[in-house]
Amino acid sequence: MQSLADQTVKPHILLSICAWGANFYRDETGKPTLKDQGLMTKWAKEAGALVFQDAEELSDDNIVTFCNLSLFWHSQGSWRISYLHKGNACQLLHINGTGPKKASSLEAELRRRQFWICYLFHCFSCAKLFRFEAIADIENLPLPWPEEDYTAGSSRSAIATIANGACSGSIFAELIRGLNLWSSVVSVVRSEGDLNLRLQEIFRVENNISSWWNNVPVGFKLDASTISSLPRKDLPKIILTNLAYHQSLCALHASIVPLFCWSKGDRTYSSARQLSAQVAFDHAVAISSLIDAILTTSHPLSSMPIFVAYAAYSSSAIQMPFLWCSEPSVRKRAQSNIDANVKIMQGMSSYWKLASLLQLYVQCLHSVHKRNPPIIAGEPKYMNVSVLIDFDVDASLAKSSILQFAGMLRSDESGYVKAGDETSDPTISTNYSDGKMLSDLHISDHPANTSNPNTVFPQIPNQSTSGPSEWPTLDIFNSLIDADMAGLFPIDDNFDLSFLDADQTSWDFGLDLGIP
Repeated sequence: MQSLADQTVKPHILLSICAWGANFYRDETGKPTLKDQGLMTKWAKEAGALVFQDAEELSDDNIVTFCNLSLFWHSQGSWRISYLHKGNACQLLHINGTGPKKASSLEAELRRRQFWICYLFHCFSCAKLFRFEAIADIENLPLPWPEEDYTAGSSRSAIATIANGACSGSIFAELIRGLNLWSSVVSVVRSEGDLNLRLQEIFRVENNISSWWNNVPVGFKLDASTISSLPRKDLPKIILTNLAYHQSLCALHASIVPLFCWSKGDRTYSSARQLSAQVAFDHAVAISSLIDAILTTSHPLSSMPIFVAYAAYSSSAIQMPFLWCSEPSVRKRAQSNIDANVKIMQGMSSYWKLASLLQLYVQCLHSVHKRNPPIIAGEPKYMNVSVLIDFDVDASLAKSSILQFAGMLRSDESGYVKAGDETSDPTISTNYSDGKMLSDLHISDHPANTSNPNTVFPQIPNQSTSGPSEWPTLDIFNSLIDADMAGLFPIDDNFDLSFLDADQTSWDFGLDLGIP
């Protein structure tokens, strides 16, 4: 904000912030006014044009804009454009570097934070991490300072790295460690090799995850009873760290359970598969418990990072078969948990296109199970193992959607799908559901209800939700983790942009939008 006050902010940075913030703005009637009037997309495109004009300056400021635009276009479902901007940010980091590794100045910390935000993007995209090895020594690069040190402008805390395991009290440091391990999980779940070797890798990665989690400060570990006591500003970062832990173990173990990962199996290592099924189930339940607590405390869903919706979807996929469980307590818990998961996806779909897509996929998974209800008598450890492994469906898109964040967005050409070309049914083997695109589907805003397994799940919710007028807040490093942008700056008669060298006549800030 200091650069805005000093009138030194680059126009493309400010426009990218405005576009990203406009995605979350709702007026007093709950309508996304800036989005409906086309200003949001207009600002994003203008920011993109301006930053590309400055591309050969190789300025670190460009990294900020590329990251903002990558987030913005991902939220809108323009996957290819999003990854284009992410790639530009990473390439610029590769060119400019991260500066002296042991430098302790605030400027050095800012440069490292730019690296780490791009690294987190890369972890989320499930891309191989070898590309980052050419940019920096990831294992030994200092992790972000604790926020109180960052605010003070200097740090006396111990230098924490991924390799040394030192605890500096930084939630960002723990999040980076967690998502570094998530990348290891994705590598394992993608492998199709010998099951014996895969089991060895599962146990190795699980041990690494457990070692990390055991060293995470107690104050960063959540359960349903502690969420309500967290300050609003801290919840997104801490919930994301907790979900990275639970989802890593959930996906890791679900990857060898055909009923959970929608792939054909065999009877080899059936005991190991049953043990893994229970671990995956337990962590899926833990995810739902955290999500239900978020909904109960009425934290704004605009503040939730998109990984929350993905974890809710994966948790639903694993608990879905238990809607037909003959044990009433297990069945009732599955119903309640999936209701909560779908509710948070539905709420987040107002801000993230991916949440809408995942909500649709829950319905598809439910429909297949409904046609062929599994015979389940209890939790996985009490089940007949044949139910877990004798699964006749082999749906690669369903598998990737459950085990990898945004894994189903990859196209047959190994690139990313075009906006609107996403498959409408991941349970079939072809890329498209009889040629039917997501944009062709019926839009419904009916609430989720799984109290009856015959329930038809909602497809795509109404994109307009009611809520107070707010102008979303942005911290460049926080923006990936905390999407809530409320309170960044007022847009009123005193909002002076005359110092910018851009054509402000096209920005349309003069509209009477009721922004405080």
